[in-house]
Amino acid sequence: MAFVVLVVLLVLAALGTMAPASHDARAATGALASPAPATAPLRAAAVPQVTMSVRFDPETRLLQGEATWTIPAGVALELSLDRRFNLDSVSVDGRPRPLPTGTAAAGSTARQVIAIAAAPSGTRKWQFRWRGELAPLDRTIDHRGVIAALPPMASPRGSYLPAGSGWYPETGSPIHYRVSVDLPANQRAIVPGRLVSESTDATGSRAVFESQLPTEGITLMAGPYRVDERMLALPGGRSVRLRTYFVESVHALAQDYLAAAAAPIERHDREIGPYPFDGFSIVSSPLPTGFGLPGATYIGEAVLGLPFMRGQSLAHEVLHNWWGNGVRPDWRSGNWSEGLTTLMADHALRAAQSPDAARLMRWSWLRDFAAVAPGSDAPLDRFTARTHGAASAVGYGKSAMLFHMVRAEIGEATFDEALRDFWRSHAGRTATWQDLQAAFERRAGRPLGALFTPMVTGTGAPSLVAQSIRAQAAGTALQVTFAEPMPYSFSLPVVAWTGTRAEPGTLDLRRGERTALYTVPGGRMPEALQFDPGFSAWRRLGPGESPPLLRDAMLAADIRVIVASDGDDGWKAAAGELAKRMLEAQRPAAARPSDLDAPVPLLVIGRHEDIERLGRRDPRLARPAALARLPDAALWAARGANGAPRLLVSVEDTASLIDLHRRAPHYGAQGHVGFRNGRAIVSGVGAIETPRIPVSP
Repeated sequence: MAFVVLVVLLVLAALGTMAPASHDARAATGALASPAPATAPLRAAAVPQVTMSVRFDPETRLLQGEATWTIPAGVALELSLDRRFNLDSVSVDGRPRPLPTGTAAAGSTARQVIAIAAAPSGTRKWQFRWRGELAPLDRTIDHRGVIAALPPMASPRGSYLPAGSGWYPETGSPIHYRVSVDLPANQRAIVPGRLVSESTDATGSRAVFESQLPTEGITLMAGPYRVDERMLALPGGRSVRLRTYFVESVHALAQDYLAAAAAPIERHDREIGPYPFDGFSIVSSPLPTGFGLPGATYIGEAVLGLPFMRGQSLAHEVLHNWWGNGVRPDWRSGNWSEGLTTLMADHALRAAQSPDAARLMRWSWLRDFAAVAPGSDAPLDRFTARTHGAASAVGYGKSAMLFHMVRAEIGEATFDEALRDFWRSHAGRTATWQDLQAAFERRAGRPLGALFTPMVTGTGAPSLVAQSIRAQAAGTALQVTFAEPMPYSFSLPVVAWTGTRAEPGTLDLRRGERTALYTVPGGRMPEALQFDPGFSAWRRLGPGESPPLLRDAMLAADIRVIVASDGDDGWKAAAGELAKRMLEAQRPAAARPSDLDAPVPLLVIGRHEDIERLGRRDPRLARPAALARLPDAALWAARGANGAPRLLVSVEDTASLIDLHRRAPHYGAQGHVGFRNGRAIVSGVGAIETPRIPVSP
């Protein structure tokens, strides 16, 4: 099961979290549309074993395969093979069987379906031979295509045969496998799992891999790779084989990536439990993507050089080897792994930088949710993959915030102990949100359903708008009355202000209640209360807490595009391509500068002089002071009529505009960014001000 990279690289970054790779194969690899059936924890003996030999030529795209499925007694399966392949033979325990005639819809093609009834006793061996032509590598695919159903694709530049695409007779339930891949001599293959053997000579290359934990599909990657390796020593005499499979254009980054992968493996091996695989490989991809796989990650070569990739994004993918691939989500009850990985990798890295950096990340989760259109929200137990901005805001941000709140409720030490328990009991198995809740409750010694249940099964976010804050008669507490009842129970961080004196505290909120009592420290009545200034609770942002971001326009479904400068066909094409890459809307409507006053979201693209002219006409669109030293290209967010989002793109020339195609989608979380010589030289957001609510006499 693959997990698309927080960044799909370009998607998540296009939404602006600059996070890592995502981890869900249903979106990333085009698995069958219906979720894989949830499985109870399987004993190793109950998991089918697949032994496969594959030979293909990326030049001709022709593939030949043989596979033996060893199926334990009592296990029924339904295998499927994409119709682009010819199923040449089927046999059971060496005896030929008629070829299947049934088909089922899956993605854009039909599947050949092989129904295998459960044998009452003993194991049975089903053998298959197939051949066919892989699809050509689609170099025009963008980040939206990457998280959609992808066919198995081949090219001398790079080949990607994702689990779920039907490139071999497959099922969605867990399996063990051993795969041998034969390629031309200038190509190297990798399949997630333990490297059993490899060889290369003038006639070709061969590599053999086997799975180490049950997995829900087999992904094959290949390319003209140079392979670099180092061994990482772990306690107890264990070692992990770190590898890069990089094409020549990015090979210079290999040693940096090997070094960057070591630290999070060592940390999580120590803090969670033993690393579950014997290797970790970073594989360059010709696609604009990043996928997390068991013991591997597949990252677009175009973004490998970006600064956040070796830090936040790579750390995210490493941690998925525990949460997502080591313990697999029960897809029917929601994908908890992205939120837990976001907290323990992305947020932990920010916290190591500074408390302010961590606070800004938590704020970004709330700000992401604020940009979601009404009605687009869904419960956490419905989230499986990031397919659009709303799903990302929930499956990553809301989920991560829930874990952050749980840690605050039960304490960091208890939280960490619960996760170590969870790893010991569920490694190599599936787990649900309820399993995680039970692990935290056992260690905490108390129920947590009042927090978990509404967060996992509910939608929306509460408002912390206080209708009144009044002193109790005894003068030792304040009664806080909110505009609406709290949907869950938790301890809300509060800061009490008297002049410039700030006194931190907490306000215990109870599910279904609108009022709560705040005990005044030392009996000294404050002048005002500030609720959650550190953005540590899942809630709706209040006034002053939502400066405009580039993402506001990027995610808008009804956005229009204004090209404010005239130009030749090259200029027009470059502007259109930038809009396509940055906006989630599939077909944004064209507009004119005269539409700037319309109360609708707008993307405005133009040369510096034309954008400056618009700013003089409407000061709300003026270039921020942070971009006063005009760079080659600048982007900033603003708000127009009725607060409608505005995204301004100001460039020096067509070349500067083209250079934004690859870079600009990564900055949705920013309020402004400026580029010079193809590099971001300044970025940031506006002031974030959590209001202070006066205490009534």
